Amino acid sequence: MDRVSVPPQPPRPLPTHLRTSLTSALLSSSAIPQIQSTLYNTSQEAGWNDAVHRRAKQIISSGQATSLKEVMEILVKEAREGRGSNSRPVGRIPGGLARRRQEDAKSTREDPPVDVTFPNEAVKKGKEVVRDALKEVIDIGTS
Repeated sequence: MDRVSVPPQPPRPLPTHLRTSLTSALLSSSAIPQIQSTLYNTSQEAGWNDAVHRRAKQIISSGQATSLKEVMEILVKEAREGRGSNSRPVGRIPGGLARRRQEDAKSTREDPPVDVTFPNEAVKKGKEVVRDALKEVIDIGTS
């Protein structure tokens, strides 16, 4: 496997040719499956996969979404914002006040909040694996 030369202070964002070279180098090694495996296993251990499944079921049963695309949009938004299912949307939502009242009526104390934020431990382990994989395929320049 050929190593990729990277300048000590690479420009941001990375030029397309450098990004392509890094991606090719990672794909030609066993790095990508290892990164995927690490992220999957650490998220599974933290209960994130189950949390996403539970939250998706809550979204569908509450009527907040009727398609996979809508469920995914809600899950991604909540994950990025670090919100659980009992968090209230900020600003206007489709259907306005009537829909919010309907959602509030369907939300009971039996439905605990489900946090779908990706676990910090999985992020930490993922960064370590990516860093180690990159060390195997790049040479940092000296100038």
